[in-house]
Amino acid sequence: MKIDKKELVGALEKIQKFTAGKGSNAYPILQTVWFDGDSQTITANDLKAYARIPVKMSDCKKTVQLDMTDSVPVPDDEFKNELKGLKAGQVAALAEYAGVDSGKKQDMVDGIFDASVASAEAEAEAAGKSSQVITESFCVNPAHLLKIVKAQEEDEVELAPTDYDAPMDLFGEANPQGLSVGKHFQKLAIHNPEDFPAAWEPDADKLEPVAVVSGKAIRTATMVSVHEDKQLYKEVVRFDADNNHIVGCDGNRIHRFEADVQKSCCVPHKPVEAIGQVAGDKDITLMRDPDTGQVVMTVDDLTVSVNCDTDMQYPAYMEIFPTDAQKVTIEKAALRKLVNDGNLVSGADCRGITMTFNNGLKAQVSNPQKGNFDKADIPFTEGSIDPAIEISLDIGFVRQALSACNSGDTVDISLENDEGRPVLIESGKFAGLLMPMRV
Repeated sequence: MKIDKKELVGALEKIQKFTAGKGSNAYPILQTVWFDGDSQTITANDLKAYARIPVKMSDCKKTVQLDMTDSVPVPDDEFKNELKGLKAGQVAALAEYAGVDSGKKQDMVDGIFDASVASAEAEAEAAGKSSQVITESFCVNPAHLLKIVKAQEEDEVELAPTDYDAPMDLFGEANPQGLSVGKHFQKLAIHNPEDFPAAWEPDADKLEPVAVVSGKAIRTATMVSVHEDKQLYKEVVRFDADNNHIVGCDGNRIHRFEADVQKSCCVPHKPVEAIGQVAGDKDITLMRDPDTGQVVMTVDDLTVSVNCDTDMQYPAYMEIFPTDAQKVTIEKAALRKLVNDGNLVSGADCRGITMTFNNGLKAQVSNPQKGNFDKADIPFTEGSIDPAIEISLDIGFVRQALSACNSGDTVDISLENDEGRPVLIESGKFAGLLMPMRV
């Protein structure tokens, strides 16, 4: 098959995000994508999410010469012994069917056996010259293929399955054992598409709208949700129709983003994170099958179907957000510089930044291995905290929360008069709730 190089690179960069990761314990076939000349699509399936993207493939039909000799069974001594065990009348009937003259039982057995061998040899000779017209289809590791495709000089890339194995019987389909890419790459490892997990196709007539959200909103939530955790609510992104939020939580912090959510559901972290990366600043449309709970996410020509847990009870996260708190406003650029400067002396064992809020902001980071950072008198543009509150936070969490603050020039910070309570960072539609830590 032949595919435009630019289109193929774009498709592989998107679809590879939905395979089972190389470091996972998944079956190798789940780490591949399926090129299907019939449907003109490339597909990934990690059993949690099924992603498909259309790609224009030309010259997908191919005539394959096959040696089917081994698929024709040849009579052996066991067959001859079975003939000897038959009654004389049964042997006579078989002899008449095989065109063997009647006579003594042993002579008829020998004649039937010889006729069977001759027939099998003729069938094998004919089968050995057989051919099949196939539509090219194969499964291949997308990350490896992507590197090779990018190395191609031509604007159109030819992917040619090779070394076809004959099927086990005359009615089977031949399967390739290798893949050639362009002129200089041969025998790339591929997998049999018959081993690729079957797709689950939602009923389009039953789908109900969940939300239309930006890639930015999705990425805000997936910053804090996680791929695997014993507490399942941490593995999902919550689309909350009651409060019109997209929510992610890892137990130490919550990110929420305001959005028009029409149906509530919890969607696994990995496919949501992947489609958020693919979408960039584009909108993602989410639909839901009310019978199965399956969620379908689309952006441009990429469609991702996700199996979701319809029985999951998501924590009442809104109860944790402060309602009786003091609020200050600070210039976003100044706060980002403060935190980024402090991060220069932080480390894996020294992740805390201690912030003191009063008439302004003071920050300290202490690391015996790298040194100390101390900066005071960062002014607030609005508000003050009285009495002063000192609180320590994970500096990485603060940086991530600030990276999600992409609207306006200021950030609002709300604190309760309890150093054990979380800190709320808000900007535009984003709100990040961070639990304090001990330093």
